[in-house]
Amino acid sequence: MHQEPMHGAMEMEHSADEPPLTFTDRLLSWIGRLHPIIVHFPLAFFPAALFTATIGRRRASFATPVQFLVVAGGALAPLSALLGWLDAIGMDPDPLLTVHRWLGTMIGALGAALAVWAWRKPDQDRSGLMMAALTVLTAAIVVQGWFGGALVHGVDHMNW
Repeated sequence: MHQEPMHGAMEMEHSADEPPLTFTDRLLSWIGRLHPIIVHFPLAFFPAALFTATIGRRRASFATPVQFLVVAGGALAPLSALLGWLDAIGMDPDPLLTVHRWLGTMIGALGAALAVWAWRKPDQDRSGLMMAALTVLTAAIVVQGWFGGALVHGVDHMNW
């Protein structure tokens, strides 16, 4: 089944019988259009943290880069989720959007929790539990990326 992609970065569609968006809704939606820009940071930082932690698991010099990547990703993941919610103001509910929205919210919350953990317990940045959490988060980001791509480019965007 082919689904038509959304044009632009999730356009606001209104029929003639719907009231126009308020100034506040328009402003928040406009701010939300930063979502496609900001989302790339946690999308890159968390897998990079996992990679860095994996190759540097037994090297003390890798602790600082891992901590930086987890904290930076964790600071930007909730912001990215918030901007995504704002970007979707006025959009028709869609099953793809619903999954993307809630998976992104979960990624933002888990990312923030990992950031707090890495900040407060830097000696555990490459522990087995942190590695497992980064693996789960990275897998969730891959799935989330598919949903985001499907919203913008259509569900068949990854077809061979």
